[in-house]
Amino acid sequence: MGERLRVGLLSREYPPETGWGGIGTYTYNLACGLRRAGHEVHVVAASHDDREHCCEADGIKIQRLPLRYATRLPSGRVIWRVKKRLQHLANMLEHSHRAAKCLQEIRRRDGLDIIEFPDYWGEGFVITRARRRLAPTVGRVHGYHKLMLRLHQRSVTREMRWQHRIEQMALRDADLVSPNSHWIADQLEDDYGIPAAAQRIQFMGIDTDRFNLAKIQDAGRELRHSLELPETAAVILSCGRIERRKGYEYLIRALGTLKGRGVEAYLVVAGRDTPDGAESARLRGIAEECGVAAALRLPGQVPYSDLPAWYAMCSIYAGASRGESPGLTYVEAMACRRPVVAFADGAIPEVVRHGETGLLVDPEDSAALADALERLVRDAALREQMGAVGEQHAVDCFSLRVTIARHAEMYRDVIHAQEN
Repeated sequence: MGERLRVGLLSREYPPETGWGGIGTYTYNLACGLRRAGHEVHVVAASHDDREHCCEADGIKIQRLPLRYATRLPSGRVIWRVKKRLQHLANMLEHSHRAAKCLQEIRRRDGLDIIEFPDYWGEGFVITRARRRLAPTVGRVHGYHKLMLRLHQRSVTREMRWQHRIEQMALRDADLVSPNSHWIADQLEDDYGIPAAAQRIQFMGIDTDRFNLAKIQDAGRELRHSLELPETAAVILSCGRIERRKGYEYLIRALGTLKGRGVEAYLVVAGRDTPDGAESARLRGIAEECGVAAALRLPGQVPYSDLPAWYAMCSIYAGASRGESPGLTYVEAMACRRPVVAFADGAIPEVVRHGETGLLVDPEDSAALADALERLVRDAALREQMGAVGEQHAVDCFSLRVTIARHAEMYRDVIHAQEN
C-alpha cells in the first residue's frame, strides 16, 4: 500500500448536502476509496444552507463553508449594479480564500501531504498562488467552464472571461494537472496552454461492490412497479441534470421513431431539474409532439445512494450529450451489466467499447441513435452479452480498488518530485 497519506480534497460539490453532479460524486468516491485504503482524508466543501460547520462521515472529516458571501462594497445604485454583475466572481475568490484558510488550519492540526482541487470555479486559486505552499497540489480537470461554453456555443461575458482566467491560473500553478481523459487533456492544451504531455490522465472510479446487479435486482423490480412500467418491457434509462446540453430531447425523438417502427420501449430520465422546471416542461412537450408522452418518466433527482436500483430497473443505459468527459453514469451502468448507447463524441469512446460494452453512434446521424436503441431493444441476448462484458470492463478498469491505487501512486510521485 505504501506510506499512509494525509489528503486534503477541495470540492464545493460533496454529497449529500451539495451532491449536484459528477464532481461531487467523483470526490465522494475518491474520499471513500482513499479512506478504505488506510489514508487520512479531509474534505473542504460547500454547505447547502450557507452555514459553516464541521462533521465526520465514513471516517472522513468534512468542513463545509458557505456557498455565497456578502460582497463588501459601499452602497449606492451604481455600486449595486457592479455588485450584481461581479457577485459570482466575488464568491469564487472568497470561497477559494476561506478554503485555503481551512486547509491551513488542517495542516497545523493534523498535517497535510497533498491537496487536490477541481478545475471548475478555480477553487485552488489561492492555495496555488500562495508564496508558501501548504502542500503539493494536484489540479483535477473534469470539464472546465470555458470548455462547456465553447462546446455548447454559449456567449461569453466579461465576468466569465475573468472566471476562465482564474481557473487557468489555478491549474497552471498546480504541481500537477490530472484530467479524467485524453480528450480533456487535448482540450486543456488548446484552451489553457497546458501541454497534454505534462498532464497525467486518471480515470474516475466507482464502488463496484455497490453497483453490482446481483445485490440490487429485487430493488430494481420494485422500482419498475413504482414507476408503473411493465415487468417485461424494454426500459431505457438516462441520468444527469435536466439541462438542454444533456441532449435528452434526442432520446425522446428516438423513442418516437421506435414507436413509429412498432417497437415498444419506455424512457426514464432521472435528474435534478432547473429551478423553474422549464426544461422538464419542454421535454414533456417534445414527448407529446412525438406521441410518446405515456412512455416517458421524469422522476426528478435520485439520491446517489439509491442509484444502483435505477440501473437494475432498466434494460439499456443511454446518453445523448456531446463533448462529455467520461461520465460516471456510463461506468456505473456497465458495472450493473447494462449495455450503453451513446454518441461517439468527447471522452465517451475512452470508456465505452463500441460493439463490446455498448453501441456508439455518429452524433451527426439523426437516425443512428434510434437504430442502435432498436437493435438492443429487440435483441435480449445481445443486451446480456454486452452487459456481461461491460461488467468485467468496469471491474477491471474503473473499480475503486484499481483507481485508488493509481491515484495514491500519483500523489506520491508529486510529493517526491517536490521533495527533490
